[in-house]
Amino acid sequence: MRLAHITMHFFPVLGGQETYIQSLNQLLVEENINVSILQPSRPRTLKKPAFVHYVPRLRRLPRYFTGIDWFWFNLMLWFKKGFLNTQDVIISHYPFHYPVLKHNPNVIIVSHGVDWCEPPRLLLDKFKKYAARQVIKAGVKVVANDTNFLRALGLTAEAGNRFFEKVDENIWFVPNCVDTAKYYCRNAVRENIIFVPRNITKSRGIHLAIEAFNHFIKKNTDFVMLIAGGPLSGKYYTFCLNLVKQHALEDKVRFL
Repeated sequence: MRLAHITMHFFPVLGGQETYIQSLNQLLVEENINVSILQPSRPRTLKKPAFVHYVPRLRRLPRYFTGIDWFWFNLMLWFKKGFLNTQDVIISHYPFHYPVLKHNPNVIIVSHGVDWCEPPRLLLDKFKKYAARQVIKAGVKVVANDTNFLRALGLTAEAGNRFFEKVDENIWFVPNCVDTAKYYCRNAVRENIIFVPRNITKSRGIHLAIEAFNHFIKKNTDFVMLIAGGPLSGKYYTFCLNLVKQHALEDKVRFL
């Protein structure tokens, strides 16, 4: 069997989505599945694995063109149809790529979360939400790693319920997990710390973590929350600092 991932991010493996794909590929290879990856090109100084196929990318653009690289990648995928037609299964990481892939009868959409601002205002965000709705409407197989994505599309999926289950026709909820046989406390002294390793951007929900901690701390007064990420500047960072002050959590919430 031949299987191809369509993704904006895999090589080099730096973050959550890349690690997800890498871990999934280990399982697929064990099943003798021939895996390929299509992604935007990276600097030539990086020696890519043979199974990674580059798609030309635009040169670095000014910030007001944020998101155009997604459109460009989708456009370039049109020229890879010959390769894609040889694949038995295509896994698209996020629904955004589906309009270019819908000619293939065996597409699986993997959602790593809501990737648009809610409510969507920018054209890019509106298109992302539209593409996600079209995927649901078309009955494409979808695997979501959180229930927020499913609820954003009008599906009934309560938080904390139905893990690893089919939640609707062709839709599964499979949360990200940690291998507790590999990662566990060794001679560590547990402290009353909630650790939030996230970039300081609105899409990463730092403000939601602060709001949640504000409720939590009322019954667990000896806890602190440490937030490790960046940038430690800008409007959103200032907004989060003001939120901490609003809830009088200055001695309980710290940005590292």
